[in-house]
Amino acid sequence: IAAAHPVAHPFNTDTYVADTLGPVLIPFIHEALKEKISASLQRNSVYLLGVLFQCSSQTSRIWGLLSPLLPAFERLLDRTKVSDGAVTDNAAGCIGRILSAISVEILASLKISENNMAQAMLGAVPLQDDPS
Repeated sequence: IAAAHPVAHPFNTDTYVADTLGPVLIPFIHEALKEKISASLQRNSVYLLGVLFQCSSQTSRIWGLLSPLLPAFERLLDRTKVSDGAVTDNAAGCIGRILSAISVEILASLKISENNMAQAMLGAVPLQDDPS
């Protein structure tokens, strides 16, 4: 009978997965955030996007893919432009995860305004359809 001890990894598994798969998945996620895709796919895609950024390392290639995604958030955060309010709730959560993980250096290098992102996220509060 094998020992019931977890295998210790020399690295953070979440970060490894986000750094490795994130750059591969983000183009597909970006497609899923477009207007004519199902709300269920959008809801889950924007959630995954937030988790990928939250778990990624500060040196990951994933951060270079952030700027082209930001315009999609304008629509996703506007409850009048999405058919499922949970998409808006998950988009707000995604921005929160990004803001909690992004460094000042990355913000400056990408010329992204942390204040604009925070204001956009807060505009969707209170969460109404998917508060988890």
